[in-house]
Parts: sequence; structure tokens; C-alpha cells
Amino acid sequence: MTHRAYEQQCPWIDFAFPVELGSLWLKLGEAFSKCQHLAGSPLPPAVAKDLAGIFLAKGALATTAIEGNTLSEEQAKAILAQQLHLPPSQQYLEQELHNVAAALTDIDHSAVSANTLHLTPEWIKEQNRIILRDLELEDHVIPGEYTETQLVVGDYRAAPPEDVDYLVDRLCDWLNHEWLAPMHDESTGPDMKFVYAFFAATLAHLYIAWIHPFGDGNGRTARLLECSILAHCGVVPWVSSNVLSDFYNRTRSKPESVEVILGSSVWE
Repeated sequence: MTHRAYEQQCPWIDFAFPVELGSLWLKLGEAFSKCQHLAGSPLPPAVAKDLAGIFLAKGALATTAIEGNTLSEEQAKAILAQQLHLPPSQQYLEQELHNVAAALTDIDHSAVSANTLHLTPEWIKEQNRIILRDLELEDHVIPGEYTETQLVVGDYRAAPPEDVDYLVDRLCDWLNHEWLAPMHDESTGPDMKFVYAFFAATLAHLYIAWIHPFGDGNGRTARLLECSILAHCGVVPWVSSNVLSDFYNRTRSKPESVEVILGSSVWE
């Protein structure tokens, strides 16, 4: 049997997840209930449009703030509304925000037009290409292309570059067959759709962070993938799927934060 380098370097990347949840089932039920309340709230079209803009700005800003973007929420809203343009010395902050907002908008439109999602490596590469567009990057970073450099982020040594293509292919197959297929099955009730979506989104985020397939933008790509899965499940409103990055940004310094437990630098 041929062994791959990642099996020794990153043995935790095993595409397996034993579902032994305990009290997590209760929390998932509560989260599902909150999403149902939000989805069922009647809003006038103008109010719904305003809220969508607010949460787009909040979500886009948060995912860039995790990596050091210093824009305020007021600035982000004004930039996305074409009411503010930053000076050249801060143009990169504006570009980062526009890139993520564009990707989130595409995800929203896709979820509205079709409540199904079939993940491919090409889709994941495209998200990375969008978020890195027109940014100043290190020489080894090519937007939308897998890294050919062994990445070390903080104390974490990412998957060997020679295995990245194989690992992303396996990740897509695993998510599609084990989690997304039953999520999209017509016989699956809304409560279990939510459960499948939660695990698919969470595991997708985690595995992209572990594999670290790109030279830059892995955290942003992982959060877009997470958002897309939730948006396409049919039972999570856009407000809920789009603001997880804000939650991560506000809680990442807390001892119980997922990003702290796994190493926050891996998620950036």
C-alpha cells in the first residue's frame, strides 16, 4: 500500500467524524429554533434589503478583521455603499473588503437561485481567487492555485504541498456524499437538514484550515465555504449564515474559542 506524506505529518486529516454529541444535540436544537424564528419573521422589502446590506458589511468586515483589517463597521458600510473611498495608503483595506463582499454576494445569489450545492475543487479555488484579487501578495502566492510551498503557520505545519490536490479532492467527495447529499435529500426533514448542514459547514471550515491548500487566504476561503453550505441548506436564513465570521472575530481571544483551541493563526 502506498503511503502519502500527510499521513505521518498530519494524521488527524482522516475524513472521519464519530457523531457522539451529548449536550451538543440540545444546542443544535436551540440554534435550529432560532434560525426558524428568523426565517419566519415577516419584513417589509425595504427593511429586508437594508438588513441584508448591514449583515453583508458585518460579515465581510469580520472575516477580514480576523486577519488584521482595521476598518470600522461604519467605514465598511460606507465603502460597500460607494459612499467612501480610502486614500491610496489604505486602498488594500478597501480591496480586501470588496473582494470578500463580492464572494458573499455570489454565494447569496447562488443559494437563492438553487438550494443545492455540489462542492468541487474548482469552486474552492475560485473563492480563493476572488478574495485575493488585486491584493499585494508574496511571490509564492498565486490566487486560486494550490501552494507549492510547505506552509508553517505559527506552530502548525500544514499538509505537504504534494498532497494538497489529493486532499482537497477527498474533502469534496467526503462532504458531498456523507453530508451534503443527505442534506439535499427530499426525504430529510428541516431539523436534520440543519444538523447535516452544521456538520458539513464546520468540518469543511476545519479541514481547509488543516490542509491549508493555498499560499494565502485559507481562513477567508474556509469561512466562505462554511457560509455557502449553510446558505444552500434551505433552513438557515442568510442573516445567520453570513455573520458567523463576526462571531469568530468577537470571540477568538476567549479561552473557549474554537480558533484559540485549534490555533488562531491557522484560521487566518
